[in-house]
Amino acid sequence: MTTLLPRPAETETAASPPPAPAPARRPDGWLLLALAVILGSSLAVAFQAFNLLWGPVVLGLALGWLALGLVITALVTRRAEGPHRRTDRRAVFVALGWCTLVALVGGWWWVGSGPHATTALVTSSVAALAVVPLGVVGLRLRSASR
Repeated sequence: MTTLLPRPAETETAASPPPAPAPARRPDGWLLLALAVILGSSLAVAFQAFNLLWGPVVLGLALGWLALGLVITALVTRRAEGPHRRTDRRAVFVALGWCTLVALVGGWWWVGSGPHATTALVTSSVAALAVVPLGVVGLRLRSASR
């Protein structure tokens, strides 16, 4: 005898909701915080490098620190990568975009012009403000993973 009702297995798979995204994994927040420290310290040094006696050498060391830090965080991120909500990814991209914009403007203003009269306190504050959004996203991911 043939019935028009679907089999139980077919209705269970068709009616089941899609799996919820996994909660943020523990290393993700720490990695974003580490990236914020690496970027902020590199920007702070780069913005003041030409006012220092050994400015080009210091700038080269800061860029080496930046490259090494990016490689290490990229490798660790690749191992710890997990699913993220769309809003988390968007927040990270916005925070990195803000940091890039500040780096471009500050780089043009303080690095491209050579020695300048701006104090280290001002340029370091701008570098810190550049990475604050990234740090906030890292802290939010960190608290979401608990």
